[in-house]
Order: sequence, then C-alpha cells, then structure tokens
Amino acid sequence: MAKASDNLFPRLLIGEGGSTSTPAANRVTVYAKSDGLLYSKDDAGLETPLGGTAIADITDIPTAEMDDTLVLAPDGTGGVEFRAEAGGEVGWSLVADAPGTSFAAFTAETGTWSSNGTEIIQTDTGGTMRRCAYDTQIPLGFPWIMEAEMQSPTNGGTTRTGLLISDHANTNGGIACTIDVAGDVLRLDADNVVSVFSVATTFAANTWYKLRMVGGSSWLSVYLDGVLKFSGFLPGASWGAHGVFIGGAFYPGLISYGCSALFRNFKVWTLSTGAPA
Repeated sequence: MAKASDNLFPRLLIGEGGSTSTPAANRVTVYAKSDGLLYSKDDAGLETPLGGTAIADITDIPTAEMDDTLVLAPDGTGGVEFRAEAGGEVGWSLVADAPGTSFAAFTAETGTWSSNGTEIIQTDTGGTMRRCAYDTQIPLGFPWIMEAEMQSPTNGGTTRTGLLISDHANTNGGIACTIDVAGDVLRLDADNVVSVFSVATTFAANTWYKLRMVGGSSWLSVYLDGVLKFSGFLPGASWGAHGVFIGGAFYPGLISYGCSALFRNFKVWTLSTGAPA
C-alpha cells in the first residue's frame, strides 16, 4: 500500500468553483469552493466540509499558475491531508515596477523620453522607432512577463506604441510588440522591420490599452487587454540573431513610432528558480 512518504502524488491542485452535482451511486465527489475550503458530496447529495483554513484569492498576478490551491501533503502521522496554499508551487518576482511617475529607472536609447509626473512620455514624433530600456536585465531561460498600459494621442500617419525586448546596445535590434493605431493592427516585429505576425484590431487614438508579453527561452505569447492574441514557438537562436539577448539576458523596454506616446504601469515579473517550500 502506498504511503505519503512514497511521494507518488506530492501535490493535488483543485481549482475553486461552486458546488457540484450529486455523483453516481457508490461514488463521492471532492471539490473546492470559492471560500478556499474543500468539500465532499456523496451519492445522496450530502455535502460535507473536509476542514482546512480558507485563504484569500491572489489578485492581479498575471498567470493562472498563481491561483490559490489545495495541496495534498503528509499530515505527520503517516497519512495525508489537504492544506490551503497561496500562490501555487512557484513564486513570481516583481523585478520592474514603474507606474510612470518617474523615468529614473529607464535609459533612453533614441527619442525624447521623460515623465510628466503621471506617465512616461516620448515626445519625438519623427518617423523612426524611439526606444528606451529599463535598467535591469532579465535572465534567459526562465519564464517572464512584461506589461504596460499605453496610448497614442494622435492618429494618422504611422502611430505605434509598444513593448520591446533587446540587448540595449543595438538600437535597431530586438523584438517589439506594438499597437498600430493608424493601421488598426497589432504587430510583432523583429529588427524593427521583419514582421513575425500581425492581427487586425480596431484601435482608437487617446485610448489606453494594456499590452502584455509572456515568454521564455523559445516561446512568446501576446495579450491585449487580457485577451490572448498570439502564442508561438520562437527559437532562441533566432532571438539572438535579432539582437535580443546579451550575456544570457535581455533588457525590457518601451517603444514608439511616429507619435508622442504615453505609457504607465510598466511591470516585469520573472519566475523564481528555487524549489517550493
């Protein structure tokens, strides 16, 4: 007979929801409800709480893996028990948090960048890419999340705002995901010119949009206002060829093209490498 110490099923993750329907004869259903507790329901429809301590939901952490979970763990007496655990098995570290009140944590590569006290602004409306980099490198090989809210105050011509990952030194390299307000297109470009993908999307000037990139060493997903728009495999070697990585890491940043852009709530998370407690 398997024992808890055999560690055959070290963690059982059960998503929170409502009460389930009555199971078939001679069966019992186990489920978690939105109060953070575990319940069972027998074939007579009797619901019984299984104990444990409720925990509050984690809010505004941008990954499903950070939801509260119920964990099957040794109880210290040779059996097992369910325990509530916040944040899943691994932790995300917030390594960049720039609400827009200051530009001090960034370095301008091209263009005219500053803060107006509320947002990060780029005021050079020339028809070439204007870039800045956050002054913290992100290590290659572990998942990362980068997001910001942005808007283009003007329409017409080329008006694009977006997120950038680059080696900071090559001002023409990197991979940029941009909102093209004039063209009504969400774009992912390499080296500023090579289109990786584009999605027709209706945009409006003077409107805030939240753009999020979620990536690893060989893949990338793009979200617009919380909706997945692109997810695909991008070989690390190709990323290196586009001037994204230097010394096993990259710099996250912001980019605009042909417009006086506004940015706020720039954030970057990386996944911790330590084993869960």
